[in-house]
Amino acid sequence: MEMTPEITLDGLKELMISRLNLDIEPADILPELSLVQDLGLDSVDLLEVAIGIERTYRVKITQNDTAAFATLQSLHEFCRERRLAAAR
Repeated sequence: MEMTPEITLDGLKELMISRLNLDIEPADILPELSLVQDLGLDSVDLLEVAIGIERTYRVKITQNDTAAFATLQSLHEFCRERRLAAAR
């Protein structure tokens, strides 16, 4: 069975940059920045990030999980908690 990568802030930054073809450096994405207001992501971008997270990290995301996408930090915490809950 293939190992699922650890969920890290840097990993989430790289995922967002690659899936959205963002022309920024990982260091430009601070954990506390708003993904929508500060980084300018829209609903399609957030959906693309969610799909990337599900495929890369095997974390299930539903329509009810939109609050997790407030900041990179909240998204990171959500993904880690969701993965821990799934492992129980």
